[in-house]
Amino acid sequence: KEVVHHINEDFAEFCQRTAEYFHTSEQRCALLVATRLADPKSYPFFEAARETWRSGQMDAQVYADQMAANGLKNVRQFIKGFRVEMPLQQWKQMIRNRFWSNFGCLSDQQIEAGLEEMGEFKEFQKEGDPTTIVFYDNFVFITGQLGA
Repeated sequence: KEVVHHINEDFAEFCQRTAEYFHTSEQRCALLVATRLADPKSYPFFEAARETWRSGQMDAQVYADQMAANGLKNVRQFIKGFRVEMPLQQWKQMIRNRFWSNFGCLSDQQIEAGLEEMGEFKEFQKEGDPTTIVFYDNFVFITGQLGA
């Protein structure tokens, strides 16, 4: 069992080396990649945060293609959305704390301007409760198999 966080351009090499190992052993392996959609439209982000998300988030198909090209079998993808409901003020504080990496390169001024741009996040407000937002955190799960 292994966990890798933040896959980059070396993912193809990772798949190749993993495939080589499991093709020469009696063991079996299932590789699971959990990533998110390249388009952040389902998240309550302001434009600058959407831009940094897009620049750092590869399309899931890239991972699936690299897995298949490097020897993994039965490569499949599926999307699972998890409903998130929270107080708007908590979400704003999480953004200010830069809880996701797409906020990391933004200055305090950019974040405050972005929060002002979003206003009260009307598109994401819970019906009947403007102090709460609701959105779906959409994960893309990609699986592939190796070995005996």
